[in-house]
Amino acid sequence: MDGGNAPAAAGSELDDLVAERRKHLGENIPQPGRWGIALSGGGVRSATFCYGLIAALAANRQFWRFDLMSTVSGGGYIGAMLGRLAQAGDDAEALQKELAAGERSVLRKWLRANSRYLNPRGVGDLKSVVVTFLRNLLGIHLEIGMLGIMLGCALGAVDLLAWEAMNQLIWSRTGAGQQQALAIWDAVSQLPTIWLALVIPLLMAGCSVVMYWHRAGNSDDSLLTLAYSLAIVLLLLGAIDWIAWRIANNPRVLSVLGVGFVLLLPVFRVLMPLAQQATPGSYFARILNMSTLVDYGGRIGLVALAIFWTAVVHALATSQAWDSLTGQVDFGAAWAWLAGLACMAMVWVLFTGRHLQFLNRSSLHDFYRSRLIKAYLGACKNDIKLSDYEPHKHGGPVHLMNVCVNQTFQRKGAFNIDRQGELMTVVGPKHYRVGLEEWRQLKEGTEHSVGTWMAISGAAVAPGHGSGSSPGYAAMLTSLGIRLGYWWDSGGPRPGLASGAGLVPKYKYLLAELFGQLPGTEHVFQYLSDGGHCENTGVFPLLRERCKLIVLADCGADPEYRFDDLENLLRRARIDLGASIRFIRPDAELKQRGVGTLDDLVSDKCNACIALAQIDYGEQASDEKGVLVLVKPALMRDLPEDVHNYARDNDSFPQQSTADQFFAEDQWESYFSLGRYIGNYLSGEMLERVERLADSLPAAAAVPARPIDKDGQQDQAAASEPGDKEEDPGRSPVRLAVRRAAGATVGLGALLTAVSGVGMAFDKATPPGAGQDPDRDLLRPLYAAYADLKSGGSVDAERSAARLAAEVMYVWQSLEAGQQQELLKQPYAVAVIQDAALHCKPLQQTYPACHTLLTSDTACPRPLRSKTPVERSLGYWARYDPAVRDPDQIPNSLCEQAVLADATVSGGEAAPKSGAPYPPPAAPSGDASQGRQPASEVLETKPATQLCQGAQIFIQIYGNEGREKVRQLRDPWRAVGASVQPIEDVNASARRLARQPPSPVPEPTVIYHTDAMQACAKALGGLVQHPEWQVRQLSKVYTPTRNTIEVWLPPAAVKAGFDKPAARKEG
Repeated sequence: MDGGNAPAAAGSELDDLVAERRKHLGENIPQPGRWGIALSGGGVRSATFCYGLIAALAANRQFWRFDLMSTVSGGGYIGAMLGRLAQAGDDAEALQKELAAGERSVLRKWLRANSRYLNPRGVGDLKSVVVTFLRNLLGIHLEIGMLGIMLGCALGAVDLLAWEAMNQLIWSRTGAGQQQALAIWDAVSQLPTIWLALVIPLLMAGCSVVMYWHRAGNSDDSLLTLAYSLAIVLLLLGAIDWIAWRIANNPRVLSVLGVGFVLLLPVFRVLMPLAQQATPGSYFARILNMSTLVDYGGRIGLVALAIFWTAVVHALATSQAWDSLTGQVDFGAAWAWLAGLACMAMVWVLFTGRHLQFLNRSSLHDFYRSRLIKAYLGACKNDIKLSDYEPHKHGGPVHLMNVCVNQTFQRKGAFNIDRQGELMTVVGPKHYRVGLEEWRQLKEGTEHSVGTWMAISGAAVAPGHGSGSSPGYAAMLTSLGIRLGYWWDSGGPRPGLASGAGLVPKYKYLLAELFGQLPGTEHVFQYLSDGGHCENTGVFPLLRERCKLIVLADCGADPEYRFDDLENLLRRARIDLGASIRFIRPDAELKQRGVGTLDDLVSDKCNACIALAQIDYGEQASDEKGVLVLVKPALMRDLPEDVHNYARDNDSFPQQSTADQFFAEDQWESYFSLGRYIGNYLSGEMLERVERLADSLPAAAAVPARPIDKDGQQDQAAASEPGDKEEDPGRSPVRLAVRRAAGATVGLGALLTAVSGVGMAFDKATPPGAGQDPDRDLLRPLYAAYADLKSGGSVDAERSAARLAAEVMYVWQSLEAGQQQELLKQPYAVAVIQDAALHCKPLQQTYPACHTLLTSDTACPRPLRSKTPVERSLGYWARYDPAVRDPDQIPNSLCEQAVLADATVSGGEAAPKSGAPYPPPAAPSGDASQGRQPASEVLETKPATQLCQGAQIFIQIYGNEGREKVRQLRDPWRAVGASVQPIEDVNASARRLARQPPSPVPEPTVIYHTDAMQACAKALGGLVQHPEWQVRQLSKVYTPTRNTIEVWLPPAAVKAGFDKPAARKEG
């Protein structure tokens, strides 16, 4: 324990409360031993059934005889209502009269009207519910986002450090040293950056092995365990970083995640029916149980969240390290963005890290509590503080409310890993007990209200789930904002600011909830949830008090009547208390009152709904015995007709799902009537007779356990005693068979949905038309137009050339991306396109089709440039990549290639007359008579003037408008020995790469990379009558490229043209 609350004297606290109650009642209680009633968990179903049961006990004038009332979850709803009702009344007799009142009871009408307590009441209430949920969801994801950004910044920093070091290693060397560095880069660039750190756990593991053999097997394995854990973390972080980078730099990769999310729903739709139909206990059932599916789904979702936020950091910061347009690296900009994001997240974390109330305010606890208080305490003057909660002083029973203290790990010592939690019992006005410890007093400020403890006791859907806790389950519920649990301040000492927990405790416990790593009773803040996560019947606290008679309303969801909650109780009682509970066979008289064995409760041929068990409290109390009266919701012969009809229409009644918290009137009335009907069997005479069985029953009367067969049914021979001849007519409703066909249909539909989802996802993940040849019907008009042009059969050859140009553009725009790639692999198709360009060259001013084909960036096909290693990795392991700016790597369109080659062959003369036979382009050759000279040879032609000899000039414009005017600049610059590369529209390049277009320069700017190009750069403007152009050297943050000059032309300058000198500015 945390030590925050001092223990009281052993056994004294509850004894005092019971004594105080009996003193208030006087001498009216006939039995000397304590009687206890346990109302189990089960949501509204349990609350409604238990209310009917208690109403019957009150009508039989027996409810006031129970000293203790232990409740869990749904049983706590009605238990808290009874406690408040008792405290608001005068004495036990008034309480019994109110509970036994008929249909005119105001309390009963109130409960019936509020059975759908979670349902919004009107549009205004619906808006409030939606806003509350969205606010909490946004709040939790804001905090998760800040943690995710910090994770992304840490991974980004590791990336930048490694990449910058590798880039420096490569370009600080020359010759063979540089080639070796590039070889190293080629090897490591195939891996996530952080995976290079795997050498650390490998060394640790090696040291551990050496130490083991050196010390003859006496070495501690902690180092090896640490190495294994570190390796797993590094592998996972590397995968997150690698995937996030590709998402940030190529949105199409999102389709890969889309496959997973598209498949998620149909996979669950397939597996859930299979899990429900699987034979209990089989391997298939264990694999497909819902907890396993949710656990794996939550783990995947948590990784997806980490990938998302890391991708955000990469998109905003880390990707600034490499510019795919220029092949340049800018680690400074990346570090600046990364530092900004990291500072923002850290300031938020440090500023809000001590606000612990966020954990409960961002959950659904407040909403859930307010609805429960209105529904179950609204008729009893609403909520009160636990310190004022004393129903025993007014004739009511001492109310024991049970919750679960979740504990999924313990750093020191041992704990029960199977239970992953301890049962905590709270009693007004100020007492509580955890597990097998003694009663303690709650510190001031830690008591909370009755409604709060009622809501905590019913917090079934929470990241902490007792024995069912798992990291995936916790991650899924936390990230979805479905959190009903409560972080309870037990009043112990706070951690100091020197520790991380003291500086930002909100994030410590938020991560504990997100990862399902809940600390338990050793910490001052403890995560509480539904008491059913430990023990759902509520009987365990009554066994600790050694009650003589215990009535248990076992209302947990049990559609197959497997008695799982009872099994857990029997096991815990034997392990923790040394108590033995054995069920007994009733005599004939008790059978007439609805009593039977557990087998009888399951059998459709019996009318039993009550089972009896003898309690042996163990060696420490060998003279103490007790009796357990188990009341199980089950159909009976003489139920009212409306209940039978409801059961006929709802074949899961009376074991409908606990998830159903929205009871209609007929549903509420059916469960209430069933509880009241069964409760009528519990008369005073019967309870007193059963109590006497505790001491008079021989051990031989215990019924041996019988296994359940594969269909979930007990051996029917066990349903009656040997020698019984009278056949029990059984329960009246005939249960309908499970409709397996419907389940199969749902499963088949889900499979089809999954298959179609896979297809849709892969359609989005792959380029449209990839691997498909272009449609021949689409190409037929193109080839027909080409044949018409080449045959010379057309009278109007110019119109034939224009028609061919139109067909080229139509076909190219009609093809999918993958089909376009396939078309460019066909030599004949390439020849047709290039011939169309050559015939259109002299017709640009006459025919719009020819003009568009030769001037538009998208009209004429452009061969795909082979990607460099850095481009193939989308800039991951960024380094300066000169191949991106290599002129041989920047392809002209097929039309530009044909025109440039023709200009070389003809010496600048006009193309052949339209309609004249023109052979398809031959293979490149140095002999002009054998074919056209390739464009690369054209660019290497050297004029006489050598001012810009060897210079590579790259012209950059911001849009396609005015391209013809810009082309006028090429001839003057080529005349002085420069090689002018194809004009690049940087806006179009940015769009192709899904990037933001750059801002235009304010005036024409010439940027030279090396000093050798300075004279040429200064002469370029004057050669075209614009000596006023700005000339500067490439910024030092970029790596220069030999013989490179960049000319950046803003839209205003392009629009004005370059055929006239610029107007001089007035003084």
